[in-house]
Amino acid sequence: YNIKNHDFIDIGTPQDFKKIKMFFKKTLLKKAIILDRDGVINKDIGYAFNPNQIKWGKNLFKFFKKLNDDGYLIFIVSNQSGIGRGFYKYKDVINLHNWMNKVFMLNNAHIDEFFFSPYYKDSKLAEYRKKIYLKLRKPNTGVIKLIQKKWNIDIKNSIMVGDNLSDEKFAKNVGLKFLFCSYGKNLIDIYRLINKVKII
Repeated sequence: YNIKNHDFIDIGTPQDFKKIKMFFKKTLLKKAIILDRDGVINKDIGYAFNPNQIKWGKNLFKFFKKLNDDGYLIFIVSNQSGIGRGFYKYKDVINLHNWMNKVFMLNNAHIDEFFFSPYYKDSKLAEYRKKIYLKLRKPNTGVIKLIQKKWNIDIKNSIMVGDNLSDEKFAKNVGLKFLFCSYGKNLIDIYRLINKVKII
C-alpha cells in the first residue's frame, strides 16, 4: 500500500483511534472556486436584481460544468450594497440567486451556495449598517469563516476569481489564490488557468 499517494490511518490501537476525527477533518477538505458575481459570471450593469437584467458570461455553463466535474465546490460571493441603499430588497437577491441556480441546473451545472453582504454605511435602515454585514463585505474576511464552517474547504488549494481590487484583497486576506477575470472573457480560458495554478 503506497501511503504517500493515499490517505490512510491504522485504527488498531486506542491511540490511533483517537486521531480519527482529525484525520477525517483533514482528508475530507475540499477544494473550492469562489467567484464574484457581477462582472464575472454576468455583466455588471449596476445593482442587478431581476432575471431580465442578467447577461451571462461567455461559455459560462460549460465552464461551471467542468468545475463541477472536477470536484470543485463553487461559491458566489458578492457585495450587494443595493439592498442597503434601498434599490431592491434582500429577498429580491435570494430570488435572483434561486433563479440563477435553476438556469445552471438546466444546463447540467450548479452553484453550491451564494453568499452576499447587504451592507451600506449610509443605509437608512439600521439593519444594513450592522457590523455583522460589514464583516461579510469583501475585502473583509467574515464570509470565508461562514464557508469554512459549513463546507470545510481547503483554503490552500482553493481559488478566488474576481474582477476588481476588493476581490484580490479578499483573496489575499484569507489566503486564497487569485485569478483576474472581467466580463466578456472566454471563461474556458479561465478554466485552463485554474488547471495551471499550483496545487499543494
